[in-house]
Amino acid sequence: MPSTQAAGVPRTAQLATNPNPVVWNSGQGFNGYVWLAVNLPSGYSQLTMFNSYVTQALPLYIKVPIVNGTIDTTTGVPWNSDIDPPGTSYYAYFCDNNNAVIAPTSGSASPFSVGSSQYTLTVPTLSVPSYASSTPPTPQTSA
Repeated sequence: MPSTQAAGVPRTAQLATNPNPVVWNSGQGFNGYVWLAVNLPSGYSQLTMFNSYVTQALPLYIKVPIVNGTIDTTTGVPWNSDIDPPGTSYYAYFCDNNNAVIAPTSGSASPFSVGSSQYTLTVPTLSVPSYASSTPPTPQTSA
């Protein structure tokens, strides 16, 4: 680590997206968030700051808002080299404001590591949800 970094202060990356803005496959601006999940090595259940005088627990998930296709650039994502244990990676899940995971599908997320002041997330295709039925529900009437 560079000598200019204070002990216990993580370096963080600002997120960008490709494409930018983030859109549904219909072209409409996406509103929701990207849920970053930390993948821990086997046998670990906690994430802490590397090189810290006092143990500082870090979250295993980071929720980054996306409003009208623009990702929040104020949420910092810690560099993997600044967190303990070594060997961590992140996974990104794009969710709508109803907390539905839109992409990627279960089991298809690719791990990535953050190690610079900016990280660009590649946005998967965000398919507009389809109707469960082609027939609208029948209104209930009273007799």
